Amino acid sequence: MKYGIGIHIATIVITLREPLYKVLIARTYGLSEVATFDVSYKLCTQVVSVVVSPLLGVLATSAMLSNREHALEKILRPFFGYALLILIPAALFFESFSQQLVQLWV
Repeated sequence: MKYGIGIHIATIVITLREPLYKVLIARTYGLSEVATFDVSYKLCTQVVSVVVSPLLGVLATSAMLSNREHALEKILRPFFGYALLILIPAALFFESFSQQLVQLWV
């Protein structure tokens, strides 16, 4: 029961995150900065979805294997290696070129 409640709370927080960010940015920096944030946020969301989408099925399977640690490790290790293999270069790319990408978009 605790796990299910935790998942629902996390879902609510994730759902409210983007609108709250936009409100805070608009109040602090103005509406033009909200557009820049929106473009950057969409780019990051797309990169993360490429990595996370294949992991969704594995994470569901991992819940069934929670008592069998060896089998769980055998399944999860390659997928998290895949995630790191994709996310680290993507993070470095966006860190290096995000200003130029935002300027092209806006």
